[in-house]
Amino acid sequence: SVNSALPAGPEVPKDKFTTYISGGNHAGINAREFLFVPGSGILAIGYDASKAEQKDLQLFMTSTGDYELKRSSEGVKLSPDSPMVYFDGKVYVIEMLKKDAFLTQFNTELEFELRSEVNISPKSIIQVVGEEIIVTAVDKKGNSDDVKVFKVKDLSFIR
Repeated sequence: SVNSALPAGPEVPKDKFTTYISGGNHAGINAREFLFVPGSGILAIGYDASKAEQKDLQLFMTSTGDYELKRSSEGVKLSPDSPMVYFDGKVYVIEMLKKDAFLTQFNTELEFELRSEVNISPKSIIQVVGEEIIVTAVDKKGNSDDVKVFKVKDLSFIR
């Protein structure tokens, strides 16, 4: 079952996770956030609780009801600050390649689909607005200082 380990709200520090999802075939997911995807299951972004020494942020898809782990984004390095944005059957996250961050798209099977050609800040907010994805870099003080816009259909850079 889904248990709320910590109170929800702005008091929760960024390095703490509000939800712990445990199912039949996995030790658990320390999920920063999760959402129900109709026809697919529960999509979560967080850490594999069975690998305490490995702190790589991942996407997870579990079945609804018994929370059986169906798949994860293992092998793709996400920014530790990556948001998880679901829109129209696609999942958008911030992927790290060497020292650069990119906007990356997965399908609901958590299969890699697209990566932006232009790099972005590893600390960014992702918003899908119509046919565009707006990626806003956020500095340590929470100020947004850099905005990049990509096309939804192919993640090509607009401005």
